Amino acid sequence: MRTDDGAPYARLIGGLVNVFAVAAQDGLTLVDAGTKGSLARLQRGLTARGWSLADVQRVFVTHAHADHVGSLAALVDASAAQVIAHRLEAPFVRGGGRTPRPEHRSLRWPDRLMARLPEPPAAGVPVDRCVEEDDVLDDVAPGARVVHLPGHTPGQAGLWLPRERVLFGGDVALRLLPWRLSLPFAAFTVDMGAAIASIERAAALEPDHLALGHGPPLDARAGAWLRRLATAQRADLPPHSA
Repeated sequence: MRTDDGAPYARLIGGLVNVFAVAAQDGLTLVDAGTKGSLARLQRGLTARGWSLADVQRVFVTHAHADHVGSLAALVDASAAQVIAHRLEAPFVRGGGRTPRPEHRSLRWPDRLMARLPEPPAAGVPVDRCVEEDDVLDDVAPGARVVHLPGHTPGQAGLWLPRERVLFGGDVALRLLPWRLSLPFAAFTVDMGAAIASIERAAALEPDHLALGHGPPLDARAGAWLRRLATAQRADLPPHSA
């Protein structure tokens, strides 16, 4: 289960926001769908690897923030792909209200300013498969399973490929600088204590590869990177958030 260049996954869109593809016998699973207006970029990324929108069989949604599902409706319309999301995230993918945000008074002033940014409309897309922790998705890849990674949102989920030791982690962490991982943005993270616990859960998988929603992927010793982040942040976490 590798792409044509031998890698365990392909990065179709990179830069500020990532969209990844996993190849299986019946076609592709995309991890997230990018910001609104990304369909043309997705098509170019697919074409560059010898694929097309017709090859997209599934979209695994890590969470329902607009930068991850902004083009989901357009992608589903163009490909008829099945949408997979965690049970707790599915209502927001369907358009059942805004994803939760932290209490304003709990944020520092720079995060309070960021939290005032308007949230674009929800994806408004039906969810074909609601999944839970440890659900197995053999159609994505042999032994692939769901890892619940709450904190950034209540239903954020990762996709774990144990044979390849790849974790698609959504916004469990960010890699905005090439030499370090950082926490998800506090302004959009409903429970930072839970988010740090999710980093620890991700680290316990001992992934070699870590494909996040933002920043370049890690393709060696990703578990060690996650442990360092969790240890540093757990030490700094206020007692009421632990």
